[in-house]
Amino acid sequence: MSSHEQFVSTKTGCEQYEIFAVLTIAPFAILLRNLALPWIFLGRRFTYNDWGLGLKFFLDFAVIVLPFMLALSFFAASSLFILLILMLCILMLLLFVFLEFTLFMRERPPIKGLLQKIIEEHHHPTTFLTYLRSLVLIFTNIAILAVDFPVFPRRFAKTSHYGHSVMDVGVAAFIYILAVGRQLKTQGMRDRQEKRGGRFRRAFASSTAFLIYLGIGRTLLIKGLGYPEVVSEYGLHWNFFYTFFIVQVVAKFLPKRFHALLAILFATAHQLLLSSGYEEWALSEDAPRTDFISANREGFCSLLGYIAMYYFASSIGKFITSTGCRLRNWIQCCAYLFLLAGFFFVLQKGAEMAIGAPSRRITNLSYIFAQLSLFTYGLAICLGVQVVAFIGWAANVPHFGTDENPWEGVQPCLLDSVNKMGFLFFLIGNVFTDLNRYRNFVSCWRVNGFGGER
Repeated sequence: MSSHEQFVSTKTGCEQYEIFAVLTIAPFAILLRNLALPWIFLGRRFTYNDWGLGLKFFLDFAVIVLPFMLALSFFAASSLFILLILMLCILMLLLFVFLEFTLFMRERPPIKGLLQKIIEEHHHPTTFLTYLRSLVLIFTNIAILAVDFPVFPRRFAKTSHYGHSVMDVGVAAFIYILAVGRQLKTQGMRDRQEKRGGRFRRAFASSTAFLIYLGIGRTLLIKGLGYPEVVSEYGLHWNFFYTFFIVQVVAKFLPKRFHALLAILFATAHQLLLSSGYEEWALSEDAPRTDFISANREGFCSLLGYIAMYYFASSIGKFITSTGCRLRNWIQCCAYLFLLAGFFFVLQKGAEMAIGAPSRRITNLSYIFAQLSLFTYGLAICLGVQVVAFIGWAANVPHFGTDENPWEGVQPCLLDSVNKMGFLFFLIGNVFTDLNRYRNFVSCWRVNGFGGER
């Protein structure tokens, strides 16, 4: 194992509650921002020509991104303290909103009528997925760049074999959001019957095919420049883009129904294969890498696990699409997602007792349930943030808003921008990370000579 590989990985990882705490910080920060912004600008409307947009963008970075960065660096040991501060600020603002609703509003809607109010499509009921997707992209770019610096806690780096870690959630996060997002995107639409040849052509068209090109390009670039890489992550030639590509192609070919059943079948088959000896082979540091499959055994041995995770998340997306159009329905959906996250957490603990600790490299059953628990919780808390906005809209709080929906003008413009340009944002983060690592590699080469290590 090279010195670079030792530096960017960890043997034991961190406590699982730390991952939940880091994930919770950003949605709480969004809620704090959404509650505070109407009072800061007193109901002003914002356009792209308005000075307020630049100030909103600065506030988005200061309130949402900066706590995220601090939780992954200087204040990594104080993530619970950061959460406590955010909660206290949110409670104070909620008290302020409640007082305005009860004391200063002359015509208050009844609570029963408020809960029955219809949330139509133009109110963007799926904004919570935009929150989660944008936060994952921001988190990923911060983490992959910060991991090369000493300020990033080593316990947050990717685990070598077993355990929990903040950086172990990256690929699982993208798989989860892809599956849920596809279900929400096709809400209310009927699946068209396609011939197998048509599906094959579609599978290798547009954005899906672009993933394989990126995977090949990244492999050639790394091998061509020759700078250090973490072989134990995926293998000698494999990378994230190959995994993502195969998951998408499988999802295009398989039936569009019975996703929960497919998830159970893939997860069971995957764990049976691991238990039959593939787990020891994939995690062994002494096993030879003599051919393409053995050279990339981590990538191949994790595929079925990620496909199972995709179908579990897709089932969750299907459940969300069944949510009604009233505010009461979205509040119930939020509560059910929290319960579902708890259910996956119980399954994770049961899997840990039966087969052992979670492992990112092989995506065993413990890892699958751990990630499903984490991101279902993240989805629930992001939906909770949006539900607060729904309640404010239904109650017309703040009452000085200039739009029909006074919360529409305070949507985080930074998160919307990241969401719209998500693929480009992720690529830019990877390019800057690779440039930084290449710069470090060249510096080591000049100091220690060809083949020297840090």
